[in-house]
Amino acid sequence: LHVSPRPKELKAGKPAFKTVARAAATLKVCGVVVVDGVIPAPVVGPLAAQADAVVEQQLAGVDPGADAKATFEGTTTAKRGEGRYEFTNPLEGPYTDDTVVQNAFLGPVLRRTMGPRIEMDTFSTVVSVPGAPAQHWHADAGQLFPRAGLHLPAHGVVAFAALTNVTREMGPTEFVPGSHVQCGKDEKPAPVQYEDGSVLDLCKAVPGNRVLTGEASRGSVVLFDFRVFHRGGPNTSDRRRALLYSTYLREWYTDRVNFHQQLSSSFDALTPARRKLFSRLDHRAY
Repeated sequence: LHVSPRPKELKAGKPAFKTVARAAATLKVCGVVVVDGVIPAPVVGPLAAQADAVVEQQLAGVDPGADAKATFEGTTTAKRGEGRYEFTNPLEGPYTDDTVVQNAFLGPVLRRTMGPRIEMDTFSTVVSVPGAPAQHWHADAGQLFPRAGLHLPAHGVVAFAALTNVTREMGPTEFVPGSHVQCGKDEKPAPVQYEDGSVLDLCKAVPGNRVLTGEASRGSVVLFDFRVFHRGGPNTSDRRRALLYSTYLREWYTDRVNFHQQLSSSFDALTPARRKLFSRLDHRAY
């Protein structure tokens, strides 16, 4: 699961071909890879301090009424479950440092996975507070053509950058390896039971009921396929777990599952069929 660039690669700020190829292959086969230590200490230190200050301010401003709900989503703040929040990052340093948004080690892996024409779709910080329970298993997006019976390359990759050492007690993200691979045309998903009693219907590409845990040292980045099943683990520590969260997509793909378009006030008066048909046009007009 872990790919560790050699010290001389990190010092030069340039990955070797083997490092990129190995990380991309791990991501392709498992659906997840941890690239160790690629955000340098002089950057991750100020970034962690700034993120902690922003998170503290954002948590203090969370509306108690909204927080009583299981989930909510605002323009800069969202609740993703009990004890889990997402806050939009300001587009300023140190968040926008090149080693964060145009990382020399991650960029080649992303381009090898999705081609050269990729765009950032999400740039935020996700936080799990002490006592947060485990999330439910989920995938951030489904297959592009679910009944085609053909596994296609990734159309989206998520990056979680560790701002501190993410230990097992802090509830690192857990992954079902191989669950991003689409079933064959004549294959039906089979139920797989996990130790916590949860059951997922999965294809034969998944090796039994194995779970990979994304523990990561400070400055490391977890990359995972948009389609892989994952969940945040329970935070049994006494510390907040904050991760820098970025989503990279092929330029032609629009994530309509996790993010909704802003639409005009007259849009609601349309019939459901017309809302579906005209949503993009109305969004542009808005």
